[in-house]
Amino acid sequence: MTAIERQIYYLFVRVAQSCAHRVHSLLLASTLAVPLSYFLNTSAESIVNGFSQDLFVSDNDMTKAIFNVSSNLGVVLGSVMLLSLASPWFLLILPILLLALWLIKSFYPQTSGQVRKLDLECKSPLYTLFGETLMGLYQAERGAGVTQSKGILLKFVVDALVDLGIWLDRSGVGLAQRSAREGGSSQSTVGWVAVGLTQLMILTAAITMLTKAWTQPELCLVAIERLQQVAALEAEADPHKTQSTTSATSCLVGANVVARCISVNHINPDTGIPTKVLRNLSFHLAPSEKVAVVGRTGSGKLSLISALLRFTPLSAGNIWLDGDDASWIGLAGLRKRVLVLPQQAAVVPSCTLRQNLCVLVDEDRMQLADSDLWQALKRVSLDDLALKLGGLDIPLDQVQSGEIQLSNGQKQLLALAKLILACQAIRTNHDGKKGTLLILDEPKASLDEAGDALLGQLLHDATAFGGFTTLIVSHRFGPVLYCDNVLLVRKHDHADDENNESFGFGPPSQLFEDNDPAFGVLAHDAGIVAWK
Repeated sequence: MTAIERQIYYLFVRVAQSCAHRVHSLLLASTLAVPLSYFLNTSAESIVNGFSQDLFVSDNDMTKAIFNVSSNLGVVLGSVMLLSLASPWFLLILPILLLALWLIKSFYPQTSGQVRKLDLECKSPLYTLFGETLMGLYQAERGAGVTQSKGILLKFVVDALVDLGIWLDRSGVGLAQRSAREGGSSQSTVGWVAVGLTQLMILTAAITMLTKAWTQPELCLVAIERLQQVAALEAEADPHKTQSTTSATSCLVGANVVARCISVNHINPDTGIPTKVLRNLSFHLAPSEKVAVVGRTGSGKLSLISALLRFTPLSAGNIWLDGDDASWIGLAGLRKRVLVLPQQAAVVPSCTLRQNLCVLVDEDRMQLADSDLWQALKRVSLDDLALKLGGLDIPLDQVQSGEIQLSNGQKQLLALAKLILACQAIRTNHDGKKGTLLILDEPKASLDEAGDALLGQLLHDATAFGGFTTLIVSHRFGPVLYCDNVLLVRKHDHADDENNESFGFGPPSQLFEDNDPAFGVLAHDAGIVAWK
């Protein structure tokens, strides 16, 4: 292997691979550490585009650009030396040529850089199109629009490169004619004239390639700049950093949650103007208490969950969990003390039924027996389905490709079984220091009447969710029927509503007696006109 081959191998294999690994690791770590607001304000297509197109440009195109600049620069320097020996007059033309190249470099990368940035951004809709195709929502008009916009950008780049190449080739031909004329009238040998003409044509092609290659690293820096913007995003607090706390010496299995005058703002990603979605909200969740959070769509129920989990920062107020200020607890420790049942239950198809059931259980502290898993499945009426699936150790993707498919309701019941097992493990290993809060987000969304009745039984079953502080979030009245208290979050549609109370908290009977209009509307929609 020659020295040049070793350098090429070192550049493309060792250096490029190391840089690609470091850039990808930095981008992945930064993306995973950003707050939830980044994912709410940034489309999934833009995030995928960063991991695909931008990383490809920084890893692949940048390496090629550096190699092309180095190789063409060597050819240009060699040709200039031979031309200087063949025709010393060429040294007089060289400064003019360098000045022309510098002028080209001063304006060409700026224009090409803007076009390249538009080209990278226009690839994001392609991932949207892929997702819509997979979901059966393919739209030919949108695809045609994207193709047309990309064609316009590509035409801009091609026209600019063709014009630049024609200008440089024309200049090279003129220099060749002038050099031949000067060579014929001088004392140079015929051999030197031939060398000069040959090297001049080589120099023209090399300068054309060098000019294009010289701008490529700057164009690749556009993608690296986009990656750097993600890497520079402000991350969440250190998940393991915990300040001094004043936790009680003994806590029940259910958490004691206190919120005092909390407010949450939502910042519009387009205008940057904050909008208050929660205002001066206060409540107290006693251990083992069940509270329904109800309100109209857009009243701020999701913002309350985000604030409890510190996905969204509080603009005012404080939240205490078993006497500890939630802002002082490390994110990892805080989120271990909260169990969430999402509105759309998640199932990992590549994992077995056993792995899906034990995903919320710390298996380092407790190993669940098969009898525990079957008991949890039986309590949610999924034991017969588990037998049809082939047992606990069959990957779900091998089953769902056949005749048996998990419906949304069955996935929700499976999530309830996971929650039962997690509560069982917490109850067994409870150290008396940290209580647990359960948050059920629209638990009835995918359940039928039988599943709804089953959920009500589990909430009052001492061996299931009994003893745990439970927060049930819903925009309907149903969860109120089996809860101790109700947290009514009001939505303010007008500026005049800012002076009114933003929430109501208390037993359902009290809210009925107070004739709360918002609570009355929810009850009327559920067909309830009186509380017994």
